[in-house]
Amino acid sequence: MGLTLPKLVPGWIYCIRDEDYLDGSMGRFVKIGLTSRTVDIRISEHQTGNPRKEISEYDIELELMNYAETYLHHYFSQDRIAGEWFDMDTTRVMSEVEPILQTFKTEMAAEKPNFNQWSALTTTLSNGVIDSPTSSETALHQLYLIAHENLTLAEAQHKIHDNNLRALVGISGGIEGVLKLNESIKNDTFRRTIFDTLVTPAQLAQCDETITKLKGSLSVTGGRKIDELDAVLNTQLIASASSITNPPNLSNLGRAETPLIQTIKNEHMAWLGTRRQVKVTEWECLKLKAQIVVALGPRQSITNIVTWRRYMDTKTTFNNKKAKELFEVDYNASFAPVPNGMSVIISDSRKYNP
Repeated sequence: MGLTLPKLVPGWIYCIRDEDYLDGSMGRFVKIGLTSRTVDIRISEHQTGNPRKEISEYDIELELMNYAETYLHHYFSQDRIAGEWFDMDTTRVMSEVEPILQTFKTEMAAEKPNFNQWSALTTTLSNGVIDSPTSSETALHQLYLIAHENLTLAEAQHKIHDNNLRALVGISGGIEGVLKLNESIKNDTFRRTIFDTLVTPAQLAQCDETITKLKGSLSVTGGRKIDELDAVLNTQLIASASSITNPPNLSNLGRAETPLIQTIKNEHMAWLGTRRQVKVTEWECLKLKAQIVVALGPRQSITNIVTWRRYMDTKTTFNNKKAKELFEVDYNASFAPVPNGMSVIISDSRKYNP
């Protein structure tokens, strides 16, 4: 997976629960959400028209609120019932959610300068310098390799359960409450090959646009692949992919869904559960990647560790907007139909008792 720079937006993470006005009883579900304003303002918005009182059991201000929210939603996937609502009592909020957020507060405050520098480097040219690594840079890279390999293993575990759920669909119209099949409606698409036959070379040249922009791909030298890390897990991964003998397609639509039985619940719960380790290992990788980027700084490369050549690239390319403006009739005649596809959506929440 691509470890991209997270959103650098500070804000609040809150855990909101409903309280019955009449008897004071607390609701079963907690909402784990975010706001860039105050939690009180967010609660007042939720409160409108709500016959139950909303209270914040716990809230905290963090440097990277978007990442923290997504992390928690993945971490507690098995407890997620719908949207941002989780089947979790107050005791668990304080004993499980609160410690994670306290740790995040410390780690995000420490790492925010590294993420900021990473962001700044995306808009600056590299200086072309290629250096051999120092001992500290080599040590940092070794830590990254361990974290990256742990992420690779976690993603493989998750993908196995993803494949297993897709295999369980068979020729049915989905899986009740777990997996939905939707037809992806495709619009007619502009075909350059058709347009080229309708205009002259001189007209075609008028559709070109020359653009100069900063380019460059950040690449940290990665670790071993799954087949090198765990042969047994790799075999399971291959087998799970092979088990999808009838990939869901348009012929599945309109058929009855496969009923939700315990075997499917177990598989879905495993799919939800493996999202936690993916996110845990991803965060470790992100922190270390940011530190490597800071170590790189304006340089182009640290040999066998990281490369990020940032340069100005000038390119002349076909511009669809200009083609439409200049030769609208020919442009509109260059569209061709695209077959509709199938989207497979596995529910990231559970609406059943495990």
